[in-house]
Amino acid sequence: RLEPLVLNRSIDFAIILNGAEQPRLITQHLMDDQVYLCVADSLLYACYGDGAKALKEKAVHGAYVEDFSALPFCIFDNHMGRQIAQCFDAANVVPRAYITSTYTQIGTTVCFQRLAACFMSQMSLASQRDEIPPDINIFPLYYKDGPLTQRLSLIRMKDRYLPHYAKYFLEQLFEYFTGLERIHMEREAG
Repeated sequence: RLEPLVLNRSIDFAIILNGAEQPRLITQHLMDDQVYLCVADSLLYACYGDGAKALKEKAVHGAYVEDFSALPFCIFDNHMGRQIAQCFDAANVVPRAYITSTYTQIGTTVCFQRLAACFMSQMSLASQRDEIPPDINIFPLYYKDGPLTQRLSLIRMKDRYLPHYAKYFLEQLFEYFTGLERIHMEREAG
């Protein structure tokens, strides 16, 4: 929705999940936003019993959806949800949907209430860092032997003049995303 607004000059720039390259746009990489599987300790132990501890130790270094197939999930009907659906499809696993939503905030709420597992991006986790209950496990989600990420980019018109204050804002934005990308969110509860 934002790309056409940049192209018709309604806005100067936008942050998007990478799409197709446009010859009239400058696309600058901001960060690869890691996707994490978040699940309460109590839910893990309820679904996996004594095997939960070993599962946690393994998943803190990379979680695969097939290892968590017994969990109820908050399933998203958005870009990130489509990426996660690929993980389930590749693993031949049908997720047990506790709730489906287009809003990731609903998944966070359901997870923090210990009702279902959810998926969250590094950016979302970092912004809610102080609100995450201590018994929530945060595991980096892996797909095909690598971390699942969403590429965030800034787009702007090639021939658009940017005033000094806009350039300053962009400098601050790049600095923020550089710092955000360095934060590691994975953790094992307990």
